[in-house]
Amino acid sequence: MTGTFLRQSCRVLLLATLLSGDPREALAAPPPPVVTASVGVKQIDLSWPVVSGAAYYVVRERAAAGAQFVAVSSKIWQGKVGTVLKFSRAIPVHRTDWLNASYVVEACETVTIPFCSRSIEQSIATFELDAIGQLRARNVGSGDLFGYSVAASADGATVAIGAPYEDCSCVGVDPSALDDLALDAGAVYVFVKGASGWKQQAYIKALATAPADYFGMTVALSGDGNTLAIGSPAKNLSAGEVHLFARGGAIWKPRAVVIPSNGVRDDHFGSALALTYDGAILAVGASGESDGAGAVHVYSRASNGQSWSQTALLKGSDRDVHDLFGVAVALDARGRTLAVGAERDDSAGAVDIYEQNSAGAWSHASYVRPAVFDADDMFGSSVALSADGLRLAVGAVGEDGAATGVNGNASDNAAPESGAAYLFTRSGGQWIQDAYVKASDVDSGDYFGGALVLDENGNTLAVSARFEDGSAVGVSGLADEAMPGSGAAFLFERSAIDGQWAQARYIKAPNTGTDDRLGGAFLHGAIALSGDGDTLVVPAAAEDGLNDATPDSGAVYLY
Repeated sequence: MTGTFLRQSCRVLLLATLLSGDPREALAAPPPPVVTASVGVKQIDLSWPVVSGAAYYVVRERAAAGAQFVAVSSKIWQGKVGTVLKFSRAIPVHRTDWLNASYVVEACETVTIPFCSRSIEQSIATFELDAIGQLRARNVGSGDLFGYSVAASADGATVAIGAPYEDCSCVGVDPSALDDLALDAGAVYVFVKGASGWKQQAYIKALATAPADYFGMTVALSGDGNTLAIGSPAKNLSAGEVHLFARGGAIWKPRAVVIPSNGVRDDHFGSALALTYDGAILAVGASGESDGAGAVHVYSRASNGQSWSQTALLKGSDRDVHDLFGVAVALDARGRTLAVGAERDDSAGAVDIYEQNSAGAWSHASYVRPAVFDADDMFGSSVALSADGLRLAVGAVGEDGAATGVNGNASDNAAPESGAAYLFTRSGGQWIQDAYVKASDVDSGDYFGGALVLDENGNTLAVSARFEDGSAVGVSGLADEAMPGSGAAFLFERSAIDGQWAQARYIKAPNTGTDDRLGGAFLHGAIALSGDGDTLVVPAAAEDGLNDATPDSGAVYLY
């Protein structure tokens, strides 16, 4: 219909020109471009030969069924005859309507009212799985659990991945000689997005390695992507320790190792980590300290960037043995607000909020619990803050609710350990519950809420459920119970119109497998999100490698 209208318009203008005696050359729309679509990691690639008579081209996208085509490129000017023009469109895989989105390219002649012809629509439905990035270690090994922990920079271009069961006895950054002589010593890998796609930038080991160090069991990355904290909370015969690395250009170098001054074995110092945007403040959970009562140590980086000093030692406001205070921690971007999960506080769990004043002192500000809670909910098993510290998300991995979606009946405990997430907003010094969040396919033992993360504005929430059983692949599938323990992630978004939360996506691996545990290998999962919410990082630490050749080697997926 559009092509017919354009041809008719051309004829009308041509006839008017001839009748009026206007000496300008009669114009007509150029032929439609012949477009080829392909896919890269998190992007759609379009190409087409130049069209005779065209002056420029415009790429248009229809994001969903029934939507209008909207320009997603500026004018792409005509190339030489015989050349092929190209356009790449970066896309968030988890936010794309793969079944209905499509693209066209318009070829236009340049006049006051342009004459344009439109290519055939290019559907992208068949490209969905290939657009999901897959990150794997170069020195992959069975049982490494690559993806046990993950962290991403705010721009989504740097990702740190822990593999705490990796076995090399090597030390430092990018060691040349590799072996398998230190069982479960652990390692961390850093990947970056460049002009040619994603690549491994660094392979990082502790400066001194030993078996059962579990280096990389936790990781945190500053928002600017240049400071990396790596935890060894289960380090053999120790309280645990945290290693700090800094990046200059593309080179990572060790900066410090922090150890608790009062530490004893099984403190699990490093059980949770958080860094500010600039990497100058570090919060370290020690959930096993004092027979499991737990603690959080806060450190500040010296101006020379080489050393760290402890500025606070925080204890739970309702402190008891086995509270596991510090099992989860989150900082806002500036380091003015700190959220600490204590998943066994009074059996049900709780979150403590601390605030830092202008003099650098921390004080307890709030004690947060949901409107409805029960014993063994494990509220506080994961925590996340928006960049401004005004919105809080909390996971309760042991919660038993059978409701689905948002704000269902929180008192129906018919689905044991299905898990839940809660959203709060700070108002006048108080934290107000906004939403009680459940998966769309609630099932007992899914452990939804084992890991969660917010975007910088607090309007997008991603939650993992590592024991979810669906057999679907990608982000367009439907939930079932056909593949036990495959794992899943769920995306929720807050409406800009009425402020209500709703599930936007059900997310699976591109190669879903039994017991892959997408979203976390063990009790506390792992998931990461860029500041704008457009890059989602979900690991499957128990995934078995290409062709299932390396059991539990692990993989990380980019959406």
